[in-house]
Amino acid sequence: MKIANCVLLSFFRDEILAIIDQLQRYRDRINIHILHNNSTRTDSLLPALEERLKIGHIESLTHFTSNIATAAFGAFFDAKLVELSLPYTIVSDGDIWADGDWLSEHINILEKHPDIFSVSSSLDESILKGRTISTYQRPTETALDHFVQKTGWCYKTMRTPEWVEFLRFREVSELLFHDNEVHQFASNILKKKSATAKRNIANHLRWGYKSDSAYNQQKAMLGNPWNHGHTSLFVFKTRTMIKPVAGMPIRRNVQFWRAVHVTNNTTRDVDDLLLSYRRIDHFAFHNSIGPIGKGQTITFHLYSPLDGHLAIDNLEYLQSIDFSSDPSINLGNPELVSVENLNAISSQ
Repeated sequence: MKIANCVLLSFFRDEILAIIDQLQRYRDRINIHILHNNSTRTDSLLPALEERLKIGHIESLTHFTSNIATAAFGAFFDAKLVELSLPYTIVSDGDIWADGDWLSEHINILEKHPDIFSVSSSLDESILKGRTISTYQRPTETALDHFVQKTGWCYKTMRTPEWVEFLRFREVSELLFHDNEVHQFASNILKKKSATAKRNIANHLRWGYKSDSAYNQQKAMLGNPWNHGHTSLFVFKTRTMIKPVAGMPIRRNVQFWRAVHVTNNTTRDVDDLLLSYRRIDHFAFHNSIGPIGKGQTITFHLYSPLDGHLAIDNLEYLQSIDFSSDPSINLGNPELVSVENLNAISSQ
């Protein structure tokens, strides 16, 4: 019996084909939907994806004519092309390799713990080769069968009615599509937790790529891959239908607010940097701005609903920035704020 729609994001690498083949063991339980962002490998990869659609290994294939990173998730769900009627919804990167029965484990945790909003696969960190995961991803609680922590798109499994609540809230609040917005919605609105499963450990295959790999070079062409306001024309395909869809803005009625220039003045590269900013209604937004090398500067763009007032939270590895008392915070007077020479993390 089918219990879940599983939406996977594909870009550049052939691993998505192996992942689809591996997931065939769940074909009696899940419908697989592939979102493919365009790359230099699309001409060779797309026919293989279309063949898997033809033989019924996937239910739908959505091809974005541009690379819009995880904004593809938002565009897909906004278009309402798939009926969300199955009990569970799974959202994941397309390079998560999991040998164990993660699906049963995730469902069992959700059934056992009504206070949990989502369950993701735990990831093997040994592939990081000495690099560390950001503090914000560390567990805050430990239970018998799961860890409580902020999680990414690693077979993130949710009850469909609660996922639909997030999609509706996202539309009303005009949020970009980001895993931390999902976490904050669960925590602040539903008062529920995000969790990772303990038993089955998965591998995030792209973690093993070198920084100068063709994959990372392609990804860098997007600029900041966590800028989820990108949009694209896309084509939605099933075995019986082909439907072109015009790219719609992921967010409506918003304006550019300000930018912050962040410079890494430490003596080492930073794998991941997280900035947070908070609306006056206390709903927090957390945006990863990705790797930042020694001496490198990254510009972080802030966007906001017209009726929101924002301030940047003080994170433990960031110098405090507080614009909450700045009268220019009124969004009727947007301005560019440059914060140069900001330490990305503490020197300790």
